[in-house]
Formats: sequence, structure tokens, C-alpha cells
Amino acid sequence: MKERDFNILTHIIEYCDKLTAFTRDMDFSGFDKSELHKDACSLCILQIGELVYNLTDEFKQEYSDIPWRQIRSMRNIVVHHYGVVDTETLWYTIIDDIPGLKDYCQKIKTLKLENKTGGFTMEIKKVTDAAFRKYGRVVDNVDFTGLVEKLAETPCPADDTVYEPSSALLEALPVFEELKTKTYGELPIQIGFCNGNNYKLNALEYHRSSEINVAGTDAILLVGWQQDIADDGTYDTSKVEGFLLPKGTAVEVYATTLHYAPCNAADGGFRVAVVLPKDTNLPLDKEHAGGEDARLTAKNKWLIGHPEGGLPEGSPLGLVGENICLK
Repeated sequence: MKERDFNILTHIIEYCDKLTAFTRDMDFSGFDKSELHKDACSLCILQIGELVYNLTDEFKQEYSDIPWRQIRSMRNIVVHHYGVVDTETLWYTIIDDIPGLKDYCQKIKTLKLENKTGGFTMEIKKVTDAAFRKYGRVVDNVDFTGLVEKLAETPCPADDTVYEPSSALLEALPVFEELKTKTYGELPIQIGFCNGNNYKLNALEYHRSSEINVAGTDAILLVGWQQDIADDGTYDTSKVEGFLLPKGTAVEVYATTLHYAPCNAADGGFRVAVVLPKDTNLPLDKEHAGGEDARLTAKNKWLIGHPEGGLPEGSPLGLVGENICLK
């Protein structure tokens, strides 16, 4: 899927959410009497029609089972009546059609992605789904707007990933103190970023603490459960699950959750802020060997690599099965 089409779907979903919010706790009578609500909803319908028009022909052909022409025609409710909107048609479009449209678009964004190297299939769920609860939770009591905006100023390699444990640019934001106080109980923290282009699993890691991920763009998180590590230190990659982390969303990834670099949700790369206790992922002061200690590759970072993951020589390996690829 082209980045343009992926972004358009994201915006369509946003307008669907606005329409739902604008009409929440209203009935038709109240809606009919409110020029403010009718004007706001008319604008959303108009925008959805224009967005559908701008989807590429290639995309509409690939997903031809979806009635794009009829969806685009919804804008006619607004633009072809000389300024007079049929309130009843507008209302029932919002109530009857918009929820289905949102589901269509979300379904496309979370379709099964196929591993071209081994026939492996994976359903990409959402971090808001119940399936994510054993891995983490959505953080909804902190305003991440400023952090998401600043992430756009951080580097995003075209053919690689970059991880910076601590970024002065991001740590200068007010959210740094809020996260330290509210989320980490006044422990010292760091805010860094992981950006780039990546479609492979390559490795999994875990910490002795939760990690906060904040999406500056849509991204996909590949995660597993520490309890599924076998007694011999191996981990079967068929147990890995994928979750879409939408732009602007933040999640707490629990200490028992295996994770690694995010993956692209679309062409164009990803930007994700990473919040951890201070000094996590910095170089070790001592040598470590034997048992779980052999997996400690940086401060507060235990790693299990895949033989095909392209990791530095001597990295601890233990992932068995497919090196999952989402492209």
C-alpha cells in the first residue's frame, strides 16, 4: 500500500470519529435544530468525499469490493443542493453509513500481512484491542501533542533504523517532567527515539521496567511474552503478535513484554519516541556471561537475536522460526 493511500485512510477514520463525536448523545430532533452540528457534520462528509476521490486508482482496484464510488457520492448531500442540506439524509448517513465506512478503512489498515519469504501470515491488530492487554496499555492521561510534533524534527533514515536513548530535544519538553512524575513515580527517566524504515523482527528484547512508546507516525509493534521463553533460552517466533500503533497514540509496554524496533505501517518510515528509566540501553560497565546474564547486552536490556537478524557478531541468539517480515 502506498503511503498516500495509507494516510488518506487514516484521515477518513479521523473524520468518521469526528462525526460520531459530534452526534453522540443526540437524537434527530436535536440535530435538526442545531445549525452548528449540521454545519460541522456537513464539512466532515465533504472532506471524506474529497479524500476518497484522492485515493489512487491502483488502491481502489485492489480493494474493489468496497463501494468507493458510492462513498464519494456522500459529498453530494452537501454540495449539490444549492446550500440547502437534507438534514434527514445527512443524519441517517452519519448513523447508518459512517460506522461501516470506518470499519472498512480500519480493516484495510489492519489486513493480514504476508511474509514473502516463507508464507507466514500475521494479523495486525490494534493496540486498543483486548489482545494487547497482556502486553501493555494505552496511556491516556498525558498530553503527548508537543512530543509528537517534535518527533518530526528527529532523523529518519531511508534504509535503516536509528535509536537514540536520550534526546535533549525531546527531554526539553514539559511532558518529560510529567512522565517522570506521573508515569514513573519520580524515578529518573530518559526520552529518546527509534526512527527509520524496517519490516523485519530481527530480535526481541526486554527490560526490568515498563517502556513508553509514543507514535510520531503510524507504526507496527511486534511483541511477545517473556513467560514464553523456553527453559533453554529460545523463543518461537510464531508466538509473536503484531499491533498497529497509530500516530499520536502512546502505550506502556510492560516489563514482561518482548519487543524490538518498530516496523513500518506504510512506505515512508516511522518515528517513535521511547521513554525508559535513565541509563537504560547505555553500555555495560562489566562483562556478563552464563544463563540469562549472557543476554544482557546493555544496561537494563536483555536481548534474544535471530540468526538472520543482521546483529553484531557475538550477539546472543535464541529466536527460532521465521524472522518475521511484514513486506
